[in-house]
Amino acid sequence: MKNISVNGIKPELRHFHNIPINVYNRTLKLEQIDYWRENDRTLLKFQLIERFYKKPIERTSIEEIVKFLSTQKDMEVEKLAKSIKNNDVKVPLIVLNNGKLLDGNRRYFACYLLKMQSEEDHTPRPKVLDDIPVWVIKKTDITEIDELKILAEANFVDPNKVDWPDDVKARVIQKHYTKCIRSGTSENDSLNDIVEVYGIDKQRAREYISALKLTKEFVGIAKSQKERFSLREIVQEKFVYFWEFVNKSKGLEKRELSEVKELFFIMLKNRQLKNMKLIEPLIWAKNDEDEWKLLVDSGGSKIIQIDALHKEEKAIKSSEDKIQNFIRWLNRKMDSTSLTSASYDLLGKLVKLIEKIVNKRK
Repeated sequence: MKNISVNGIKPELRHFHNIPINVYNRTLKLEQIDYWRENDRTLLKFQLIERFYKKPIERTSIEEIVKFLSTQKDMEVEKLAKSIKNNDVKVPLIVLNNGKLLDGNRRYFACYLLKMQSEEDHTPRPKVLDDIPVWVIKKTDITEIDELKILAEANFVDPNKVDWPDDVKARVIQKHYTKCIRSGTSENDSLNDIVEVYGIDKQRAREYISALKLTKEFVGIAKSQKERFSLREIVQEKFVYFWEFVNKSKGLEKRELSEVKELFFIMLKNRQLKNMKLIEPLIWAKNDEDEWKLLVDSGGSKIIQIDALHKEEKAIKSSEDKIQNFIRWLNRKMDSTSLTSASYDLLGKLVKLIEKIVNKRK
């Protein structure tokens, strides 16, 4: 593990969610910095890299890692590299003096991409690579909870960052919650801490944690490592579906929930849930024996038909509600002289139309 010296550097007091922490402002060469392997934001990417190169991340060269990440659109490494080349690194990386990078993985990879590009093009090495601004924090000055708060300050709530996927936000929040509970903090105080650090309310925090638990069950159905990666990608792409399922299924009994959840997993795995709105009819179908049988027998493929049935029921109920409202309005107007001549004309047309419909039925 690298040791970054801060000898002779006067510390500056910085606040991370109201926690004062000494940081040592200095610059480092690119080669003095290492990427952070446990970063939740890039954890899945590293696992995909292992699968792509068929070897552990520890045995994968940094060049291979950067080459792979530069192809990932959601990381925007190449775009960031161009910005750094033209404008330098504007926001310091945050690193512990033992070498652990708390904030700046993307900037680090972007800088390394610049190095690779200059070597491939046989052009001079960009000067920025020899003077990367960093804030060094002594490991002995902070706790594990402090690390998470620094992470949140630097990554979670900064609007200038590439937004974290919801599943990453959920993992970070759950990790924070778990560490608080293990340290002896009450559930309520742990949630209050999350509210303060991440800027979300308690209900949102609970939903993140519950949805993440559901995603772990989903990934747990995988029968092979290859399938596990596939399900992980579905989770990252459709985390909000798990969130929606947790919220919509609250009224189900335990046995019903288990059956609906099983079909939900199958439909997600087979990519039959084309949009999040199909989750509600999936859950509603459990209340109708015929609809549920149709859905189960089809392996979920009849979800569009079930959705159409529910939309039709909604339309009928909406029409009935409108008729009831109209009748109530008429009753209020029975002894009123406020109806205009135009209203009387419309009512006359309505009477004729209703008589016509009734006569057809006879």
